[in-house]
Formats: sequence, structure tokens, C-alpha cells
Amino acid sequence: MFFNGFSKVRGVRSGARAIAAGVALFVAGSAGCAGKPSAALPAPPGTKADPRVARLLDLRKIPYEIDEQGDYKIVEDLPEGRTQLAFVNSNTEKYGPYETREVWAAAYRTEGPFPAETANLLLADSYRKILGSWQTIAGSDGRHVAVFAMKIPADTADADFLAACIENVVHVADGMERQLTGKDDF
Repeated sequence: MFFNGFSKVRGVRSGARAIAAGVALFVAGSAGCAGKPSAALPAPPGTKADPRVARLLDLRKIPYEIDEQGDYKIVEDLPEGRTQLAFVNSNTEKYGPYETREVWAAAYRTEGPFPAETANLLLADSYRKILGSWQTIAGSDGRHVAVFAMKIPADTADADFLAACIENVVHVADGMERQLTGKDDF
């Protein structure tokens, strides 16, 4: 565990596009969870990772990789041998003077739109959350992925806050994945 305290505007946002790019590996059917990095791995050539995120993750000694979009990929080990993959987006959004970024994790994947019962469960679960909500990402091939995302201040200087947000999305997403599928794909 990284933290011990936890067991808009109209139009398409670039944050949503970043999540869509990040879940492409899930939509394609691969969780991409090959194992937990033992240390920070550098960004692939040509990507632009936000160094503010690296500084905070490094302060907390949270291992990460930087993916081809420049986002921070984190794998957390969970009880019962489970793992959960989470991302901290490098790209940010502005709303007036405020800059935000998304911290998110995938939990559920379907070949088409979600069944109504599942969609309603995700909506009800979002209502109960203090921070964060469920989002649906539709792939161009018709597959859909449910991700739990938190929008946080991009310029936070608080490594504990970022760690708590990662911990939150990891546990919420893993709990929902377990509830909906009983599997550990993400």
C-alpha cells in the first residue's frame, strides 16, 4: 500500500482522450499488467511526461513506468495475490485558473455497451463516492471499459495526497472488478 489512511466544460476533453488511449490495451483484451516495476522506468523516446508527477511519486518511492502517451503507469499489489493497474495522466485540463489531471484505474470490459444492471450499479456506486466517479470509455471497435477516475489539482505539491488518490482508485476499481467479474484482469 502506498498510503496507510485508506484499507465542466462542453466538448471532448483531452483527459478523456488520454484515458481512451490508455485503455486501448484493455479494450484490445490485454490488461498489460506484466508485473510491478521495481523502480521508476524512463519515458519512451519522444513522449512528454509531466515531471511534477515523477517528483511526487519519487518522494513516496512509488514504482512506476511511463507509457507511450507519457502517463505514469503504476501496479499495486493487493491482498490475496491480486494486482491493480492505475494511471496518473501527464496531460492536464484547465478550467479558468485551475489545472487538473486524472488518476484512474480500469475495472470492467465488455464487447458492447454495458448491460443496464451494470450501468446502474456503476451510477449508484459513483453517487456514494466522495471523490471520483465511474466513466465509460467506448472503443472504436464497440468494446467498452469502465474506469474509476479522480480529477485532482495538477499542481499539487503533496505527495501524500497523490498517493491517497492512487490508493483510492486502485481499491475502488479492484473491488468493482471483483464484484462484477470475480477476475483479476486489471
